[in-house]
Amino acid sequence: MRPTSDPVEAAALGSRRWWVGLLTAAAAWRALISWRTPIPAEDGANYVWMAEQFAAGRPCQALGEVFPPLTGAWCAWPIWLGLEPFRAAQLALAVAGVAAVVWMARAAERLAPGAGRAAAWLTAFAPLPVRLGAECYSEPVFLLFGAAAVESAMRHCWWRCGALAGAAAWVRPEAALIIVALMAAAAPRRAWRAGLTFAAAIAVLSGARGACGLGFDPWPKVGFVWERSVAALPGVGEALTSVAQHALRLPWLWLEAFGLLGVLAVWGACRPRRPGTFPLVAMILCGAGLICFFLPRRRFLVSWLIAAAPLAAAGWLDLPRSWRRWVLGFAVVSSLALGLRTMHPNRAAERAVGQHLGALLAPGERVTGDMTRVLYFAGQRPLPPRPWTAGELASHARPAEVRFVVLGARRPQASAVVAALAADFDVLPLPAAIGVGAADRGILVLQRRH
Repeated sequence: MRPTSDPVEAAALGSRRWWVGLLTAAAAWRALISWRTPIPAEDGANYVWMAEQFAAGRPCQALGEVFPPLTGAWCAWPIWLGLEPFRAAQLALAVAGVAAVVWMARAAERLAPGAGRAAAWLTAFAPLPVRLGAECYSEPVFLLFGAAAVESAMRHCWWRCGALAGAAAWVRPEAALIIVALMAAAAPRRAWRAGLTFAAAIAVLSGARGACGLGFDPWPKVGFVWERSVAALPGVGEALTSVAQHALRLPWLWLEAFGLLGVLAVWGACRPRRPGTFPLVAMILCGAGLICFFLPRRRFLVSWLIAAAPLAAAGWLDLPRSWRRWVLGFAVVSSLALGLRTMHPNRAAERAVGQHLGALLAPGERVTGDMTRVLYFAGQRPLPPRPWTAGELASHARPAEVRFVVLGARRPQASAVVAALAADFDVLPLPAAIGVGAADRGILVLQRRH
């Protein structure tokens, strides 16, 4: 744990031995969940591919993805050391997740003296953030830099806060809301310094993409999400209806994302105000508003654990003293139980099929289709994260170098793609060792006729 210059704060946060024990347990828990996770999530495959490009010295290839680059760059170092890319990314994200626990505890101690260790317990085993790291999502890296930015703001270290929030924006664009909340709710006459260093970080990201010939848009993902979630709506009335429907889902999504921690955070936000509470609430409200405007997913709420964790620890501190130990114990035990609910093991078939097809490819041949993880494990670049029509998938299969087409057999466009390619492709029988798992997962492979 990073030492603090405040001896009172250091004593409240606990001894070095206590922290070593807790963080070792948190790391071991992440290792177990990662071991039980057979493949990355679909977006996770893109992040692992980006990490491979950084490790191989091809940063412009990584910057060409719609995702911001820092998660891929963070995961590159163990790949560069020679570890298998997927497991390497899990390792790097586990390190980020464990480090984020420290910063969230420090922020909680700043908000409510005496609550730092409770925040550490609440976040060390939080099931959804741990699982997202195991599936190679970007949230652990965002939590690390976002929590450090929040802690810096509580110390009134505005220059450092802006730089750390800028680093978080290299992970997820909603990091801009950290600065918006601080400028609006904290101390605008002082927080403008954070805005300057944040803007400098975004300018560097924009320049890096421009230098690679990719344009100067720092966040192409924003345009992608806009086209998918907002521009597709037919009118203002429909957009407002969509926002209202998403807002009605938020309380349940909040509980799904955080469980008892989320309940304590609401309690901490509603209790008599502490200095620093309002900016944290403003961050959550800004993040919730953005989610309602675009797409409601419990995963998107996890980014705001940087504000929810200090509030939850403060809420825990406001409980009757006789309740605290029991509430904290229940939170940890329930987190451990929920954390064991990992992705279905039949998804491992996607890795097996991808590796099988990759071994069959001759130089210059390719695999295409709509199953991102199969493509990745076959050695191909993962698909951009958007829905694909039957016509687009069929056109991707037309070039002569495409030997295999991999489709999700249960997806609505699968039959149309098979019909469109019937003149050139046949169904590929898979070996028995992987065929059963592929059928269970709904993987259909087409092979070009020679």
